[in-house]
Amino acid sequence: MESMIELWPHQAFQFDFDQLISEAQRQERVSSVNVGELDVAQDIHSFFSSQVVPLVESDDWVFESAQMLAGELVYPYFNALRLSGKQAFEWQKQLHKVNEEAIDLLARLHICGKAPLAGEVDLAKASDFIDLVSIEMLSSEERNQVTDLYKRLRDQEVMQLTVTLSGIRDMYEMALPRVFFVARRAMKKQLGLRPRESDNELLQPSDYVDWYTKHHNATHLLARIIGGKEMRRFYRVSRNVANHHRGIGWVENEDKVVLDDLHHRLDIHVHKFQQRYRYLVYLCDYGIRAILASFCKMDRGETSNRVFEEYDRTFPSDFPKSKFRHIRPYPV
Repeated sequence: MESMIELWPHQAFQFDFDQLISEAQRQERVSSVNVGELDVAQDIHSFFSSQVVPLVESDDWVFESAQMLAGELVYPYFNALRLSGKQAFEWQKQLHKVNEEAIDLLARLHICGKAPLAGEVDLAKASDFIDLVSIEMLSSEERNQVTDLYKRLRDQEVMQLTVTLSGIRDMYEMALPRVFFVARRAMKKQLGLRPRESDNELLQPSDYVDWYTKHHNATHLLARIIGGKEMRRFYRVSRNVANHHRGIGWVENEDKVVLDDLHHRLDIHVHKFQQRYRYLVYLCDYGIRAILASFCKMDRGETSNRVFEEYDRTFPSDFPKSKFRHIRPYPV
């Protein structure tokens, strides 16, 4: 039997930050279209590990920003994450359930020769399973099963797009400024730039992104996430569409997401749409974990205990956190 592991908050934050690599590896195993995602995740992990964390732990000015994040700034993001995370987790569970139903149904139909190409064709989305079924060979009961499952899968897939769009908005609007409130101070130290009054304020995401692109070129570790015009435009338009009355568009027969904020229209394949959301999660959600790990390591006090307690609440009650992990608060 595996024994219980006791961790301090900074160790738990560090462990959760390091899951960034495991998650990217998992995504590459899930689908061949995700190949290359691990490289992006490793760049992000390296950025925080080598450029942000050391300065939080060694420079008073950078530590001060992490202290402000842990003491006050991170909590509105945690509150938003508690709502959006629960919603996303519930819809993800439902999607996995109907996906498994599709796999099981295809397997049964394949055995009896009514889905001959099942297992030989990679599906862009689970609802495409219907294209592999020889409808004319089905009994009335099988046809009803296929039709019912197809309708439920389509509904789940559309809802998943809506949940993803909301996640992009929350990450871009709430998480990214908080990450860069600390990360920009670290980058300014490395660049030898003087502090300014704006470094004491939580700015809009576009202010941080514009600053980043002004001071870093395509070789920087975060360039593939927020350095290029295409990615910056995608995140801005997605945020706008998530707040717009027209909402997200979906061209099902082309597996294409349509983002139109009345000023710009972006058409993007569903796989790329979901992947770019994960990139933002890697940068923001995991980045906040890295910053808080280094803060707690230095602070080891009441603020650290509180920030981990609030962070732990962002996970749904039935989220599969390790049952062998016990968090020991710092003595205060």
